[in-house]
Amino acid sequence: MKKFRITLKSGHWTEWEAEDIDSVYQKIDLGHRGILPIRGRDAFPINQETVEKVEEIEE
Repeated sequence: MKKFRITLKSGHWTEWEAEDIDSVYQKIDLGHRGILPIRGRDAFPINQETVEKVEEIEE
């Protein structure tokens, strides 16, 4: 598995594990994931409209 960083247009980001970048975009297309801030209640949705970039992270 590889690690990917998904950065939103709002500046928030998260890391996901996936086999390849196509798998990451498939998860994004499902549209039911989000980033929940540590001290917040409202999640930032992860979908095609909110994602700024997806990049592979070197370990």
